[in-house]
Amino acid sequence: MTALAGIAASPLMRLMPPRLASLAAGMVSILFQLTDNTVLCTGTAPASGTDDATEYIVDAATRKKYGRYPPWCRLNVDQVPLPFVNDMEQTYDNVGAKRVVINQLGPALSKRQATGQICFRPAVPPPSGCSTRQSRVLYDKFLQEQPAPCILFRGKGNISEVEKNAYPPGLVVLWQDKAWVDRPLAIEWVEDVIAPFIAAERRAGVANLATRYLLFQDNLDSQKQPEYISSLKDLGVDDHKLPPNETDQVQPIDRGLGRQVKIYIGQQMDEWLDDDDNLTKWEDNSLSASDRRILLGTWYYRAVNKALQGEAKLKYFQHAGAMLTADGTDDDLIKLEGAPVGYKVVIPVE
Repeated sequence: MTALAGIAASPLMRLMPPRLASLAAGMVSILFQLTDNTVLCTGTAPASGTDDATEYIVDAATRKKYGRYPPWCRLNVDQVPLPFVNDMEQTYDNVGAKRVVINQLGPALSKRQATGQICFRPAVPPPSGCSTRQSRVLYDKFLQEQPAPCILFRGKGNISEVEKNAYPPGLVVLWQDKAWVDRPLAIEWVEDVIAPFIAAERRAGVANLATRYLLFQDNLDSQKQPEYISSLKDLGVDDHKLPPNETDQVQPIDRGLGRQVKIYIGQQMDEWLDDDDNLTKWEDNSLSASDRRILLGTWYYRAVNKALQGEAKLKYFQHAGAMLTADGTDDDLIKLEGAPVGYKVVIPVE
């Protein structure tokens, strides 16, 4: 710990550009959490209907490299503003067209209509950790790859059963007067998204009551409140605040995922408009507020799931420094904007 405390004053830090030195120093606190001597994220879960326990094994190399938080035990949450009209600043037509018509529903719908509360992790627990046939059965049956996508709409939630049933089953829909994450809604999000996610981890056998998760999040007022942090801690989720005013650099969602989600929403809209009946509704401005909420919620849900496919989600964490390792390996994968060409951020552990 003494060595870690001296990192900020190391020659390496003094050689960094000022802003990068500040960001790198902000990562030091992650190392204190990673190097806790407690061995965690090795879980047991009872088989359904029995008292037998099945064990999920985290191999020694992974524990040595990542410390108490393997990749699948790291999370990032952030809010993404969602207009109804996404990515439609450009209009396309055939080459040679004498007139190009731009038709939108009005400037108001290009402003924030809802807020996406995105929470994701860079990787899922590998099935190789299942030590028995029964543990693999539980893994396959209960594992939830990512926390549920959540969208916030304006209002009190006094909607019809028809609208409630129209949203995708895996989408969590919350309501707030301004569609923002205030203090009560932050607690509601923990209860409706994080608690079921952690419960699924335990049912799948990849976590137990001792397993700890690390949640990277910014300094939003509602995310700094003791009640909120305590509700996370009770579920086994440790809070890690990112450096103020630097989230564009060190928050995985800001390193590309949020933008990717908006692009995919725009693509969903394009596909929907390919239907002549839908295009008529669009041009006639006959979509109700309920129609727009259902469409936006559906497009957002599909966009988040698509954006979290593949390996890009891991790179967002790596580039932001959120995959910092306990043994110092892979620090060269941190890519902070503004660094000189060829510059690699290396944070010493001794």
